[in-house]
Amino acid sequence: MHEMKTEEINADPAMVAAARVVYLWHNGKQHVQIEQKMRELGWRSFHRNFLYSRARMNGSRKESWPERFGWAGQVKRARPKRRAKPAAASVPDAFPRWLRTVFPEWKWGWRYQRYLYKKLARVTSGQSKRLMIFMPPRHGKSEMVTFRYIAWRLLRHPGLNVIVGSYNQRLANKASRRIQRIHQDVGSRTMKRSGKPDFPVITITPAATRRALALPEWETGGGGTVRAVGVGAGIAGFGAGLVVIDDPVRNRADAESETY
Repeated sequence: MHEMKTEEINADPAMVAAARVVYLWHNGKQHVQIEQKMRELGWRSFHRNFLYSRARMNGSRKESWPERFGWAGQVKRARPKRRAKPAAASVPDAFPRWLRTVFPEWKWGWRYQRYLYKKLARVTSGQSKRLMIFMPPRHGKSEMVTFRYIAWRLLRHPGLNVIVGSYNQRLANKASRRIQRIHQDVGSRTMKRSGKPDFPVITITPAATRRALALPEWETGGGGTVRAVGVGAGIAGFGAGLVVIDDPVRNRADAESETY
């Protein structure tokens, strides 16, 4: 009975126009999702049965909306072309390869890590200007991104200016110290794979990295700078090509505090 009622509803031109957009967006598939989206848009009378052809009891055939309004032929033209799979040589895997080689004692092949590598590669190439990472505690957000990714970027581009932020200066200084240690220790090695360097080989010894008297700021031998700042610290006049904010809020109480 319900199905017959949906067939008897007159096709509102505005609803048909909206359904066409949603239908083509889904490439003519996922009819349940199409129905849900239409109802979210306010078309409560829309039913997914409109998208199916059915035979009536007297033998006549009920056309679906895609057939009736010509959407079926538009789906093929609207469907995007299949993208060619990028060549293996063009896959931006330098950072994970560097991690596996320099820090073999860690596991770098978990599924969530492989997903994160792709996002970080877009940041490295400049395709992505902002990236927010949310993972449970003890999943290596700081170890991979705040410490090692920044150190890797500095090894690739010694003149890079970096800002590292956190909810207080002590934690920001700790991150700065870890980055500096990795940068010094790893920079003095020669990282090669299959005869080709993973990054421009730069020999950096502890003597080549000038420590500032104040830990919040230090320089690389190539002119790059790392500045650590806590909430409330100033960064006026200090530009950066990479900004990483790790734990900007101390705890749940602060996160839920309107005053804070």
